[in-house]
Amino acid sequence: MLEEIQKIDRCRVSGFKSIRQADLALGEFNVVIGANGAGKSNLVSYFAFLQAVTAGGLESYVGRYGGPEAFLYLGPQQTKEIASILDVTTRAGTGTFFQRLEFQAPDRLFYSFDHARSNGGEGLPEGYVDGPFWIRADRGPDGSRLQIQKHVVDGLRVFHFHDTSLTAPIRRAGYIEDNRGLLPDGGNLAAFLYRLRETRRNAYQRIVGTIRLVAPFFDDFSLEPRALDPTRILLNWKQLGTDYLFGPHQLSDGTLRAMAIIALLLQPEEELPRLIVIDEPEIGLHPYALSVVVSLLRKASHRAQVLVATQSPEFVDECEPEDLICVERKGQESVFTRPDPDNLQEWLEEYSLGEIWRKNVIGGGPH
Repeated sequence: MLEEIQKIDRCRVSGFKSIRQADLALGEFNVVIGANGAGKSNLVSYFAFLQAVTAGGLESYVGRYGGPEAFLYLGPQQTKEIASILDVTTRAGTGTFFQRLEFQAPDRLFYSFDHARSNGGEGLPEGYVDGPFWIRADRGPDGSRLQIQKHVVDGLRVFHFHDTSLTAPIRRAGYIEDNRGLLPDGGNLAAFLYRLRETRRNAYQRIVGTIRLVAPFFDDFSLEPRALDPTRILLNWKQLGTDYLFGPHQLSDGTLRAMAIIALLLQPEEELPRLIVIDEPEIGLHPYALSVVVSLLRKASHRAQVLVATQSPEFVDECEPEDLICVERKGQESVFTRPDPDNLQEWLEEYSLGEIWRKNVIGGGPH
């Protein structure tokens, strides 16, 4: 059970990319599996979209990623709105968030709180408008319903550690003061680790020790402001047995991704995002490193809600049936289901969960 209550209990989405209509119950640790093109990344994209629009960045985010046509299910000729309903539990109380974005010609999405209709054809319940949401909230112990949105908006973070090219931000010098939280692409990893080393030494040492488990050659980071520009810092590091200084360009893609994920999950518990969404954390990881990462994700789920999208059977082998959300493409839409653990007991006597997925017993596999 989450030690600090703050989670999305249920997520209903319609009209978003390949998601014509979905209704998901979310637990503490959620693993989304499916074939290429099934819609895993579109669910991750929904949470990134949610994070952007609740921070006030609707127009810039939609424009950057292709305009309304790229977000509406089968385009604006087929779908005129994106709607979502989130049932949430936070320290401030419980609430339900209603959000609707309607298409306006020629190329715009706008917020709509038309009381005459809603996602299911019913009028919106009694509540109040706060930013991009219509909110129905029970008052929490402190009597403040307005804190409901703040807890959800401030707590959601979506991470993609895919870009580890030589020109990726994570390999370049970054602004040393950009260190409060890890960026979605890990681009401020050096500054983030530098702050932890200087102010939260125990957390920093846990991160370094865990990195050594997956990269035994690694000794420690060498994090200092750059001599010629002390506002910048680079992810330099040292190898066991030598004083030679290595740079981030001398780390493999998989090692660099593992460093970012480990730093994210082992930061001080009170600094963890309340909802962590990661797309394909298995990319480039050795099976042992992957096992370590899954263990850290599960441990983090005791303090934060975790949602991961993966297509790795090895990742699934580390999971329980109740963790899984299976995605399949049926016709033009993505369909999300959860397997029934009771139906898998006989299979699990002979096969691992990843093998069962490969056999397409639980769905979410290629046909």
